[in-house]
Amino acid sequence: MNRRSLAAHALASTLVAAPPAHAEQFYAHERVVVQGRHYYLRQQPLNPAIFNPRELHARARPDGGIHLIYADFTNWPLRNLYMKAFDSWGNVITPDSWCLETDYHDISLSLLVLEDQVWIAWSDAQATWAQRFATDGEGPIEPRFVLDDQMQSTEEISLASNGSIVVAGFSSWDDGTPPWGALVRYYDLDGNPLTELTTIAGSTGATHYSNTKCAVAPNGDTMVSYTRALPSLAGFHRHGSLSGGFGAPQPMLAPDNGARPYALDDGGFLLWSGSGEPWLSAHVQRFMSSGSSGPFRSIDANLFGGFAANRRGEFVQYYRRESTYAPPTCEFYDANLNLVSGRIPVSRTGPNPTQVAIAFPGDWATVLEDDGTFWCMWTIDPRETHITMLKPFTPGDLDGDGRVTNFDIDPFVLALTNREAYQAAFPHVPPEAIDILGDMNGDGLLTNFDIDPFVDALVNGP
Repeated sequence: MNRRSLAAHALASTLVAAPPAHAEQFYAHERVVVQGRHYYLRQQPLNPAIFNPRELHARARPDGGIHLIYADFTNWPLRNLYMKAFDSWGNVITPDSWCLETDYHDISLSLLVLEDQVWIAWSDAQATWAQRFATDGEGPIEPRFVLDDQMQSTEEISLASNGSIVVAGFSSWDDGTPPWGALVRYYDLDGNPLTELTTIAGSTGATHYSNTKCAVAPNGDTMVSYTRALPSLAGFHRHGSLSGGFGAPQPMLAPDNGARPYALDDGGFLLWSGSGEPWLSAHVQRFMSSGSSGPFRSIDANLFGGFAANRRGEFVQYYRRESTYAPPTCEFYDANLNLVSGRIPVSRTGPNPTQVAIAFPGDWATVLEDDGTFWCMWTIDPRETHITMLKPFTPGDLDGDGRVTNFDIDPFVLALTNREAYQAAFPHVPPEAIDILGDMNGDGLLTNFDIDPFVDALVNGP
């Protein structure tokens, strides 16, 4: 049983049947400036009606924003799963909706978001299952179906897609029957198998493989990372494809049981791997479309809370609190592996201490969108879960295209003179964000004093 399994069992043993009488929720809309970069920070509770939701899984939506699922453990061992979606500005577009009830095994829950459907996968004593749901919250597209009947009581499932095929990675060691180890299988977008189950690394009595994670590039090339726990700790990755099979195992830079590959738009991959127990350092490495290794860098992973990367190769390292009253923080890196921000606090809780952030190694509750928007989840006493969005923006960009141009003149004047008309023209922009976007002189408000700095930004650049 790995650390995530132990954590899941520990969480289950500390369940509270009902929320406290005075649970607190914190909302925030702020401008955050770090090394000349501007971010719109939006913070909100996940679902105040459910105390201490567990096993949050979030993924980026193709049209911006995130889709997430989470579990209510009130009726343990059954879990009620809920679904929710936000647009690229943090507005709820699919409110909390119940999707299914299951007694899934261990931490096998997994999420995949596609253009027009959402996959939820889980494992029980009979098989590994999946169900497809509409992205608009209208419910299931079809009843659940079997992903693989050989994968019973699977500990972990990893789902990845390039929009044409789906690859599922399985970690199996509690199953009473073989195969055991790290395994993968390909599917079409309707859930029909395209291949048989493929063993990436087979476990025996003397060896133990787990933590299987998958990523699939636009051309179908696939990277699978996995960990050997016995007889000695080591991490590996293999490259392959639907039709060409998989190459020989390659060792990771950091030999630990935490790793995650990300597919990039250029056909390559980004691989995060952790080192130490708990994580003390980590390595991030680029791989070319050919599978050959590229540049890498070491980063601090002490107090690790999560990791996320986008298809451009940018990534964010997420950290838990450093002391009792310190908030969790994050650091941004560009596609060349360069650090581009200091540590940014991601929570606003007033006088309350921030607890350990609910985030795991880039696989559960952290997301970095392709436009650089970062999402993370965290908790406060008494375990109320919140969501923070950090969205990069350019001051004066009132039409939301990411730049300050002549097309922002009319929206700027509209926001300055008639807020209601601006909101009607740009309903996706939260009302609380208008001052944040339009404030050019740093006083926190959009007023007539911002006109001259706005004109200067138009003429000379921000």
